[in-house]
Amino acid sequence: MSKRFIPLMFILVICCCNQDIRQANEPAGSGTISGEVRAKKSSDSVIYVGLGTSLDEISSGKCVKFIALRKPGRFHMEDVPPGKYCLSAFIDLNSDERPDILLEPYYIHRTEILVAPGQKIRDIIVEGFFNERDPSFKTAERTKEYSALRDSASVAIENAYRKLRAEGGALFAELMPTLRAMVFEAEETWAVAGNDADWEHIRALLEPLPELASDAARGIDGTNFLRGCFLRAYLSELDGTVQRYAIHVPEEYDGSQPFPLVIALHTSGGDHWSGLKLVTGYSNILRSADEANRHFFPAKLPSDFIVVSPNGYGFEGPGYRGPAEYDVMKVLEEVESHYKIDRSRIYLTGASKGGQGTWEIGLKHPELFAAIAPVCGATGGVRTMASQIGRVPIFVFHGAKDRITSVNESRVMIAAARRLVKPPKYQYFEYPEWGHFATYRVYENGAIFDLFRGESRPSA
Repeated sequence: MSKRFIPLMFILVICCCNQDIRQANEPAGSGTISGEVRAKKSSDSVIYVGLGTSLDEISSGKCVKFIALRKPGRFHMEDVPPGKYCLSAFIDLNSDERPDILLEPYYIHRTEILVAPGQKIRDIIVEGFFNERDPSFKTAERTKEYSALRDSASVAIENAYRKLRAEGGALFAELMPTLRAMVFEAEETWAVAGNDADWEHIRALLEPLPELASDAARGIDGTNFLRGCFLRAYLSELDGTVQRYAIHVPEEYDGSQPFPLVIALHTSGGDHWSGLKLVTGYSNILRSADEANRHFFPAKLPSDFIVVSPNGYGFEGPGYRGPAEYDVMKVLEEVESHYKIDRSRIYLTGASKGGQGTWEIGLKHPELFAAIAPVCGATGGVRTMASQIGRVPIFVFHGAKDRITSVNESRVMIAAARRLVKPPKYQYFEYPEWGHFATYRVYENGAIFDLFRGESRPSA
């Protein structure tokens, strides 16, 4: 199954039945919480409803209370100590009775609850979803429609391919990888399709292709006129493979004025699409029942930035090294060849693995960026480049309770910045009550773009 369909940012020891989970002492005057879980789920999966002081505490197994449900329905928690809590629910696809780690959890709900002494809180509704693939989704009618869309696109592309190849020229090499990648990704999505989000993505990929291929046969690159979120690709010089990336071009872009560019590096287990979602505060975890989170195309991207997310060449190691670094730099080159980019306003950001990649690439190529923003990123591999830290403004974010990437990773680099950078060109944001999920706070509501708007490289 393609990585894009399984949110794989690991959530560790979530509300499970393991005996090592610490239960808080129940003081006098404890309260009760009752409600109902309403979430579609497969028959062999388990719903865990947990109560903790924060999402990060729950994710680390430090639940004040938790319950496990084999099916949606009523739940009841007794002896809840008074206090302010986060209540969350997850679906465990592994259906393990006693999971130590939920490797493929689907986060379906989060809400804040204040429990007063002796209070009885009733009728809490946990209403969520997860991206279940329903085999019956592929009806005969939808299968027929998909086949027609795919065949129409494929025929048009092959006609354009033969014509452009015969004529030669740059357009053949520049455009054909994107057109063929759009068909490939549609086929890849259809292979596991089982919900409306999949179908939305397939149609968005296939429907424009006949016109784009027809334009290509006439020597026109119609992809330059696409707006919103869409797919691009290039032919790698490393091994001849087609590498995909996701891009958002605002409707307001008309080519008359240069636009700033944000490069978003996805987390571990993510892909080019989750990279775009990352900067809007969603990442590759389905963390709420918000409608916008069900779709490939993220909501709330800014109208005054072009945003691009490389796939990192499928590299599964730490950070963005080797071919993954090549991919990021090549995508920057590709975007600059298609759009008018303000070279004084190019920015780089990413969280977790993407945060490490932001440190690595940002300090290796400080002359390219107006600012970089690593979030919860490891820095062990870049400390030898600390002397470069004064060459680019840096916004650093980390949760003090991060158990995946220690907050000391960021603190070490900030200490180096304090010694080396006069006057300071960095800002450090540490969240005392957050862990690895600080990524959500950083990116929610497009906050990162507000920071970037204030930074630009001086004219040469």
